[in-house]
Amino acid sequence: MTYMFDQTREGERRRLELLERARDPGSVRRLERTGVGAGWRCLEIGAGRGSIARWLARRSGPDGSVLAIDLEPELLSDIDEPNIEVRGADVLEIELPEGAFDLIHTRAVLLHVPDRARAIARMASWLAPGGWLAVEEVDWLGRAVADSGWSRCLDAYERGTPPMDWFCGRELVHELAAAGLDVVDADGDVDAIARAA
Repeated sequence: MTYMFDQTREGERRRLELLERARDPGSVRRLERTGVGAGWRCLEIGAGRGSIARWLARRSGPDGSVLAIDLEPELLSDIDEPNIEVRGADVLEIELPEGAFDLIHTRAVLLHVPDRARAIARMASWLAPGGWLAVEEVDWLGRAVADSGWSRCLDAYERGTPPMDWFCGRELVHELAAAGLDVVDADGDVDAIARAA
């Protein structure tokens, strides 16, 4: 997997902190809709600095658990919640047991994954029956209706970054369904929540 940001550079923690501030309220609203609670087994993919992993740990309580994976686990070194395990891992490489999780969450990860369908199929296999997969991704669909100045800015940004799928959000509902999941919610941010049958 190619990640566009150098996770070891000075300022990376600050960038992730700003991302958390901007995106955590929406993520929490979506995750609350799954009913996540005491005793749930959760997987946070692309955990960043760990804000959502910590939130999930509080929600799942002492009888629950959270596995937080990230390409750069050093960013999670200050996590001390007893029900969070941190691993350095790639979603395409990590081996996890089938049916192990009640909830899997990922945010701004799949646009970096070259084989998104395989990543989604792997995540779907890790869900327990009735488990939830909450995926939050970007989509530059607005570029189609944006003014020409904004479109030129987005074009330049796209050319200056490693290969990523800036339009993956629009495909999520179909890709989740193709993985055998029942998509029960999607909103204008093209974030999707799916539940295993």
